[in-house]
Amino acid sequence: MNVHHVGYLVRDLASAQEEFLRLGFVVKSAAVRDFARGVDICFIENGGYVLELISPIGAESPLHPLLKKIQNSPYHICYEVEDLPGACARFSADGYMLIGSPAPAPAISGGGGVMVCFLFSPQLGILELLQKNN
Repeated sequence: MNVHHVGYLVRDLASAQEEFLRLGFVVKSAAVRDFARGVDICFIENGGYVLELISPIGAESPLHPLLKKIQNSPYHICYEVEDLPGACARFSADGYMLIGSPAPAPAISGGGGVMVCFLFSPQLGILELLQKNN
């Protein structure tokens, strides 16, 4: 498994993006609204390191309570996997808790619907698994 990106939760997407650009990051993708997850997302990159900036859309977003708790902060690591259903099953069997069902990620591949799933580990926190595009 290879790291695809680190998810970074932010209060204001445009302000966070501006600050990261000052640190040498470049915009990898324009902002996308993910209605299913209640967030706005954009990707930025610096030297091969990719951050997914994620900003909840209002208090109804499932990530709004987490933002209140941890403020602006990294909160998940995304890994590419060859077989998403198989990887989800293996991690679940190893004690990871599946957070929802695998679902399309509109911010990845220009809205093409690459499938992802989220898991929680008490030792590691939140992981995202991304179906590798072969």
